[in-house]
Amino acid sequence: MVAELEARQQRLVTATEVGLLARVEGQRVIDVLAGLRSHGWLRPLSLRGSYEFLPAVGGPLASGDAWLELRAALDRDPAARAHLGLGSAAFARGLADRRPLPNTVVWQASREVPPGLLRVYRVVRCVPSRFFGTEPLDGLPVASVERIAVEVALWPQYGGDLLNPDHWLGEVLRACDPERLASLASRAGPAATGRLGYLASARGAPEPVLDALRPLPRAHPAWLGSRRFGAKYDHSWDVYDSLGLT
Repeated sequence: MVAELEARQQRLVTATEVGLLARVEGQRVIDVLAGLRSHGWLRPLSLRGSYEFLPAVGGPLASGDAWLELRAALDRDPAARAHLGLGSAAFARGLADRRPLPNTVVWQASREVPPGLLRVYRVVRCVPSRFFGTEPLDGLPVASVERIAVEVALWPQYGGDLLNPDHWLGEVLRACDPERLASLASRAGPAATGRLGYLASARGAPEPVLDALRPLPRAHPAWLGSRRFGAKYDHSWDVYDSLGLT
């Protein structure tokens, strides 16, 4: 069995696959799994019934792939829709210096989230109408550069320390295609477009990006942060800012 997994160069293994390879069922599958784990060939993942195979070439060390659990969840449920989002997507695309802790997964809200994922990732549930704008990277769906910017406007509470002048959102906005950004922002809704315009202005986005966002419909007003007395109002983007971004 180990030789077969080595030949396949297969990192992600399920209990069902182990049973098929060993030609056993029921309790014998559990016994085989226990043997493989005790000898250092398998590492259990948070998703029940999923394991990382540790090949001989790597020794008893994990691969370091932070997304094995997500890969397992998507392999198990091909109809599920999920992607790396926000700061995790910015890190994966080389626009952030470090990954957030925990990593962020955006999951389509119409399907149940496997409990194992909730133990490993911050899972942001997204309604189907707002699930768009991903591109594949290293075998996983990842938010595009423009989608990352839109996600900060949709869920600023998960965007990290937006008051930090070195926040990765500035790099993201400088890498955006203005027309694609405006197209995605318009699909996210008027509250998001107002917040995105305000965030872009505060982060010194290029003028073509601001020009593309200005004509979009906006909520009157939108809020950035909690709704509380004393929030600063920005007339140009119709946004109340209680975070103190500007």
